[in-house]
Amino acid sequence: ICHDMHLTPVTLINLRSGETKPYTEIIGHGDVHAVAGIGNPKRFFETLKEIGYRVTPHSFEDHVAFQAGDIEFGDDKPVIMTEKDAVKCRAIANENCWYLKVKATLPPEFLQEVVTRVETCSA
Repeated sequence: ICHDMHLTPVTLINLRSGETKPYTEIIGHGDVHAVAGIGNPKRFFETLKEIGYRVTPHSFEDHVAFQAGDIEFGDDKPVIMTEKDAVKCRAIANENCWYLKVKATLPPEFLQEVVTRVETCSA
């Protein structure tokens, strides 16, 4: 049985300074570059749109080794990326790079299914 994991935005964190802002505080007048080198980048881009951003999406292969040019777009729009990508980009990021920290939640049915399977295997 498959369960959908829900990602809930928590905060925006600047890669260079560590400054945090509420995710509801729209930065850069709402126009942003969104960078995602993950398996389902569309989901990340949609999350940013739901918050209220006007997104210019930049998809990369999962597990990409980012280069500085990958996150520089020749304008002053903020760059927002996933936390996973931020780890790889911290050394090449400028002061306009942020990541969206999210909280992952699974439905209660998932935990119950895990418990049931463990109990079945232990019996």
